[in-house]
Amino acid sequence: MANVRTCLEEVMRLQGVTGAVLVDLKSGKMLGIAGDTPSLDIEAAANTDLMKAKFRVLSSLDTKETIEDIVITLGQRCQLLRCIGGAQGLMIYLNMQRQQANLLEARQKLSQLEAELVI
Repeated sequence: MANVRTCLEEVMRLQGVTGAVLVDLKSGKMLGIAGDTPSLDIEAAANTDLMKAKFRVLSSLDTKETIEDIVITLGQRCQLLRCIGGAQGLMIYLNMQRQQANLLEARQKLSQLEAELVI
């Protein structure tokens, strides 16, 4: 079992991760933040809106599929948005240095922490 702080500390140890935020998707409230990425809170808020929009699209398509994660690649960075508990749950947002990060390792770690996280 891992609390929010422990969860964020663990993902910050991953190679290339420069910031991590845990967000409540329903309220948009940040439950925890770690790292030194400038404007991490602003990016987390925008990515929360993006995740909510994707859930609205899926809902309108009447599909049983759900979102596990979304990857955004930029020139120097890569962002990983991982859903926990569906549209009414939580989202972990990672900001990573693109050349140093291991996306597979990050996805696996978030999947593991999803099972261990206790709010």
